[in-house]
Amino acid sequence: MKHLDKKRKSRRSLIGYIFLFLGLGLGLSIVGRLLWSNFVSEREAKSKTISIRQEWSTPSLEKSSSSSAGFAFLYIPRLQDSVWELPISHGTDSSKLLAGTGHYPKTALPGESGNFAVAGHRSGNGEPFADFDRLRQGDRIVIETKDKWFIYVLDQDIQVEPDEVWVLNRNPAGFANATGSDKLITLTTCTPRYGSTGRWIWWGHLSEVRPKDSPPFDMRRWD
Repeated sequence: MKHLDKKRKSRRSLIGYIFLFLGLGLGLSIVGRLLWSNFVSEREAKSKTISIRQEWSTPSLEKSSSSSAGFAFLYIPRLQDSVWELPISHGTDSSKLLAGTGHYPKTALPGESGNFAVAGHRSGNGEPFADFDRLRQGDRIVIETKDKWFIYVLDQDIQVEPDEVWVLNRNPAGFANATGSDKLITLTTCTPRYGSTGRWIWWGHLSEVRPKDSPPFDMRRWD
């Protein structure tokens, strides 16, 4: 009997080690995929940044497709270590978000009346919104286009279900009426950070428009 008990314990220990190694292997695989996606995303974002700058500075490229090269840059002073000169592309599919952030189709453009809505990843693929939880009411969100700087101020956040697309409406929940501005911005990302069971939303309103030769910072850090 003692011999049988030892064999059973030995089998249980072996099975335990197998599950332990399988768990470690799975964890390392997930971490590896995240790190690789971040590496690829950083490379793509740099490439897209160069493409946008070239398009803006080269007259012969003025009429090229902005959907492939991106059309603006996003700056968030509070998150400036991860969201600084971050490309914004038209569309929110995976290829667009791989190189920065994406503009929701059919929502307003920067500075327009309506709701300018932008999506970004919170984990993997560059994870520009990894520190989304650090955002606060009153934070500045800066959008750079070819000709202007648009400065928005964050007013309110909310967490919703993934299918609650009303948050992208022209005037979600009458929000414009509360801020006294019909020029809104919406930032969206997944929540929790390493999941996608919900969506975290920040709304803000346009507070200032500046000409291109008068940036609100020295292009490196917020004043």
